[in-house]
Amino acid sequence: MPQTSTVTTGSSEQPDREPGFPDPPDHATSHRILQAVVRSASAFLNSGDLNQSLNTLLEGIGEATRASRVYVFENDSRDPGAPVTSTQYAEWCAPGVMPEIGSHTVKNISLETSGFGRWVEAFTAGSPFVALTADLPEPARTRILAIGVLSIAAVPVIVDGEYWGFMGVDNCVSNRLWTDVEVDALSAGAAVLGAAVRRRRFEEQLRTATMQAQLAADIGELVTREGESLQEMLDQCSAAIVRHLQPDVVRIWTVSENLDCLVACTAAGVRTIQNADSPDMPLVSPALMNIAAAPGPTFWNDGIPHLWPGSDAEFEGAGVRAGVAFPLVTNGRVNGVIVLLGRQTPDAGTVDALNSVTDELALAIERHHARGAATRAELRYRRLVEATVEGIVIHDGVRVIDANPSFSVMIGYSMEEILAMNPFAFIPEEYHPSVRARIAAQSNEPYEVEGQHKDGRRFPVELKGTEFIDSGRMLRVASIRDISDRKKFEQTTNQLLLEQQARIIAEHTRAQAQFLADASRVLGSSLDTTTTLTQLAHLAIPALADYCVVSTLDEGTARRVAVVHGDPQLQPVLQAAVATWPDTFPDDHPIFSVLMQGRTYVQPVMDEAAIISVAVSEEHREYLRIMGARSLIAVPIMNGGVILGSIILSSTTPDRTYGPEEIALAEEVAARAALALQSARSYHSAQAATRARDEMLAVVAHDLRNPLNTIFMGSELALDVLGSEDTSLPGKQLRTIRRSAEHMNRLIQDLLDASRIDSGNLALERTSLPPAELLREACEMLGPLASHASIALVIESDPDLPVLQADKGRLLQVLSNLVGNALKFTPGGGRIAIGAAGLDGGVTFRVTDTGSGIPQEQLTQIFGRFWQARRADRRGIGLGLAIASGIVEAHGGRIWVESRVGEGSTFFFTVPAVDQSLS
Repeated sequence: MPQTSTVTTGSSEQPDREPGFPDPPDHATSHRILQAVVRSASAFLNSGDLNQSLNTLLEGIGEATRASRVYVFENDSRDPGAPVTSTQYAEWCAPGVMPEIGSHTVKNISLETSGFGRWVEAFTAGSPFVALTADLPEPARTRILAIGVLSIAAVPVIVDGEYWGFMGVDNCVSNRLWTDVEVDALSAGAAVLGAAVRRRRFEEQLRTATMQAQLAADIGELVTREGESLQEMLDQCSAAIVRHLQPDVVRIWTVSENLDCLVACTAAGVRTIQNADSPDMPLVSPALMNIAAAPGPTFWNDGIPHLWPGSDAEFEGAGVRAGVAFPLVTNGRVNGVIVLLGRQTPDAGTVDALNSVTDELALAIERHHARGAATRAELRYRRLVEATVEGIVIHDGVRVIDANPSFSVMIGYSMEEILAMNPFAFIPEEYHPSVRARIAAQSNEPYEVEGQHKDGRRFPVELKGTEFIDSGRMLRVASIRDISDRKKFEQTTNQLLLEQQARIIAEHTRAQAQFLADASRVLGSSLDTTTTLTQLAHLAIPALADYCVVSTLDEGTARRVAVVHGDPQLQPVLQAAVATWPDTFPDDHPIFSVLMQGRTYVQPVMDEAAIISVAVSEEHREYLRIMGARSLIAVPIMNGGVILGSIILSSTTPDRTYGPEEIALAEEVAARAALALQSARSYHSAQAATRARDEMLAVVAHDLRNPLNTIFMGSELALDVLGSEDTSLPGKQLRTIRRSAEHMNRLIQDLLDASRIDSGNLALERTSLPPAELLREACEMLGPLASHASIALVIESDPDLPVLQADKGRLLQVLSNLVGNALKFTPGGGRIAIGAAGLDGGVTFRVTDTGSGIPQEQLTQIFGRFWQARRADRRGIGLGLAIASGIVEAHGGRIWVESRVGEGSTFFFTVPAVDQSLS
């Protein structure tokens, strides 16, 4: 055979033989190879089993060459221009050598990207490739060494002049170089294999063509049969496809008549797939929609998508993993889908055979649909005429030609009676002229007359007719509808409309009442007039206006309290418009002059003339145009004849103009705003009076201390002169003066402390303060007072209390006020206990007495300033508890009391940890 150039790598010298390695190959080896090739060629010619003959060839070559492995790789099918990949097709291995066939490492190998680029060049040129593994480039060397190959020889397999694949031999024992004679003999084997593959291709093409012709003939005969239903025809076509192509499953869907889903019409196969009669599958099902919309076939090689309910489990159970599907299309219209499924990927012949009959199946489905549609249309129209509730009559103006059963029921005559009557016999005589006039005018518009029943009863009907020509004769078809129910419905509808209007009025009234209630709630929620009037303006939108401006008037000067627009984009425009207003309007201004008279200004329609009249400037006029004011009212806020302010409401909505109802509602809101405004002003006046009183008390208390200190020091000096033990009348009077001065000093100090607390100027000098020390000093300081009153004063406190950061003097003042209060209301022989307990890092102090207790209704008042349980009590001015409360709150704590009449009282106050009190 002709010898082509051989690609070799490495040294031409034979390496040293390893122990136990057979003799190097010689011409006898090539002779044995040729003998194996001749035997295989004979087997290829005499047997149709290519695989068995190929295995014989590989075994013969392997034994003749004493190779470790002999194999054949076939190129994978690919698109034009795509890289060549190869998959191992057959393999022979010497004893003890691990086979590679079936492994993922020998499937879809790209020789060019795996380091075997020179192999491809040689094979494409028809040349063999011989190499030592150690001389191969990376990553080919690593890949070959991984399977133990030390030397390799491979020759291309050429089929019909194209590179089909290659045959190779490996040596896994030594670095053996293959001789040219051996390579030539191997090439001869590859040539025989190429001839066998070419023969198999021809035989497959012949079988495919024969099978396609038989399938096409069978399908052609089946689709042209008459008298069979679409279901029967497709069942037989499915069976024919299974018979010729031998798939596992064939299934055909047809498009439903309304073209919105695919109907599972038929199923057949070598294996029975359950759920063959599954329900209709929506056309939007992804897999079927993709098939129907595809311009060509859809292939599945390793897994089939979800096609019908339960199909996934059925495919897995039957081992079905591959298939092909075609849309059944005629003239661009999808008529159905055919799916062929199996355990193996369908070959090209099967796909071509199935493709060859898709057009005939699509045309057959379309023909069946067309015939069925025509039959159904005729039946449908016949049933429609018979089933319609309207009467239908065909007449020539003289007699009735035809009518439907509904007309017979409507007028009470039988069909036989109707066909012998004049068409005007069913209409009272007074309607005949108008009906004839419409017929003469060829009118096809509906109109109302009365029909006449056989029993003489009349009923309202609606007539509509049109002309048509039948066999050269002009006929008229008329529809007669009994509208008795419609007339009743119209009466009912009118009644419902009246009731609806009444409900709307009631709902409107309720909405107005709710609006007034909300306005009252807003106006009464706070004495801050700015807040309440702003909330009122927001409440008026959109219930009463699209924008609202509320102003107050104080000594002739207007103040804009609320400026609110319902459209956030126009809010700046409204604010700019209001900014152009003067503080005092001219007396002749249309709105201002009316408001000052205590009347409501109303402008139902804000046309250009109205805008010009109310605008205070050209700039103001332009703002009004931008906001699109269409109707406006201005209501005075008036109390006792005094104008306190105004509310301006404007509508920009075309269908809302201000009338009497809206005016009355706005005036009511203004009246309630006047009451709220007057209440707020009265409250603020009272607050001012209270502040003036407190300021005066603070000044008086401060000014009294100087003469009081003079009195106190004078009495002290006089007592020092007389001696502390002096019992004379002057000594007694001096001691009385000193005690009175001390009492007055405490009262003045209380007034000053109350003033500081109110003004927020009560200063605290915080130091580390153990609660036990505070309780001990309080008990020592107040013990003599308790003993003098025959009352026991004891300490009851928890151990290990946390150290506080607090003002010791002020807390002693709190305890003194609380214990002093308890002494006033605890009779002799009673008991007062002071104590403390830990609470969240702080301390809760308590003062408990066995006094008369405090009535429940007074518990919420006792911490108020100048409050006393008994009005006639002259032992204080009612500031002790108020001052105690202010000191506790300044520390960040709180104070409260629990009491039962006749059982005593307990006052509590907390001093939190320093971080809590400071926060």
